[in-house]
Amino acid sequence: MNESATQLKRKLNQYPAVTIVLIGLNVLVFLISDLFAPETGGDRLYTYGVAEWQAVFEQGAYYRLFTCMFLHFGIEHLINNMLMLGALGFYFEHGIGSIRFLIIYLGSGLAASLGSCLWYRQMGESVSSAGASGAIFGILGAMIIVLLINRERIRDGFIQRVLFIAVLMIADGFYTENVDYTAHIAGLIGGCVITVLLLLPRIWKRKN
Repeated sequence: MNESATQLKRKLNQYPAVTIVLIGLNVLVFLISDLFAPETGGDRLYTYGVAEWQAVFEQGAYYRLFTCMFLHFGIEHLINNMLMLGALGFYFEHGIGSIRFLIIYLGSGLAASLGSCLWYRQMGESVSSAGASGAIFGILGAMIIVLLINRERIRDGFIQRVLFIAVLMIADGFYTENVDYTAHIAGLIGGCVITVLLLLPRIWKRKN
């Protein structure tokens, strides 16, 4: 590999490629689903794969646990989630690595949609769930775990501020209408667990 190619690769590695691709996919799916949605109203995205426990567990449409992560109920919903994903991803992806970032994002999103479906089945409520926020909360959970693991290297007060932001984000879900707070909590927990598993060899090596 010549010097110019090496420099180009180095420059590309400075950008959070996975974050950029995920934002692009979410925007693309929104444009397609918004333009070609067969219905109007709250259930207009049902055909495209929102998560709803009867469809998932009784009809076997388990793919909805994945597809719902890329669907959004309106432009405001999309913009809010993409701003949050960009803010976290542009900061965090380079630190943990693109592959790990993608694993955490997708795994947390699946944990969020599964947790939501299980909760609403238990409650006997029929709720359609969609959006990237569960996966984004997983990224936030991953950041918390990484900060706790490296707390001796982090300046005083930074971890507390991140934890405070996490509490505010979760609390906002409880007091905002039409927000699936169950998915947020499940995604956050999923992100924490996945990150611990991914970093377990490093943690074990450091302790020994």
